[in-house]
Amino acid sequence: MKCKELWNTINDQHSRLFFNLKERWMNEREYEDIQEYLKVIQKSVPQAKSIRKDPFGITCVCEDGKLDVNVVIKGRSMSIQGKVRCA
Repeated sequence: MKCKELWNTINDQHSRLFFNLKERWMNEREYEDIQEYLKVIQKSVPQAKSIRKDPFGITCVCEDGKLDVNVVIKGRSMSIQGKVRCA
């Protein structure tokens, strides 16, 4: 899958998953292993290869490069941002 196609899928179908996991991580980071969150994400996004704590996000490997997806909090709202890095 190409980065743009994966980004559209994540943005359209999986953003709620990322928001829920970010909220949970904010509350449970002292007790839970971040790698368990990656396993949950990989069930929906198998291209996810690594996870970050700050900013909370993942790196996906695509046919045409890497896609970084981060959850961003501004004020009282959350959004996801994607950045493509060429292969």
